Amino acid sequence: MKNLILMAIALVSAVALAGCESKTQADPASDTDAADVTTDVSLTLTPESKAKLALADEVDGKADKVIENCYTCALGMKGKPEIATKVEGYELHFCGQSCCDYLEKDAEKVIAATKIPEPKTEE
Repeated sequence: MKNLILMAIALVSAVALAGCESKTQADPASDTDAADVTTDVSLTLTPESKAKLALADEVDGKADKVIENCYTCALGMKGKPEIATKVEGYELHFCGQSCCDYLEKDAEKVIAATKIPEPKTEE
């Protein structure tokens, strides 16, 4: 029973870590320029999802149509401008290519499901 629990914990940890690539890539030769990575996701979002993008844009304290934190990671960590996609006129940065790919597979679903944290306020 103890081994089963340890295996389950290891599996959950591996899956959680695989989704977010906060570490640097091992092969610097595989890095590409932002222009090579940024794609434009063509879709029509619901009004609710459009409103979520607008809220997510303000999380960093500025409404500039650039969402700097990784949307797939619930805006909890910084994204990289070289790993980005465009949705409805917003540029979304991601911590890793797998997060970008995940959003691009079903952007409406991911955007709609993400809880947007409170924006930063100047004190």
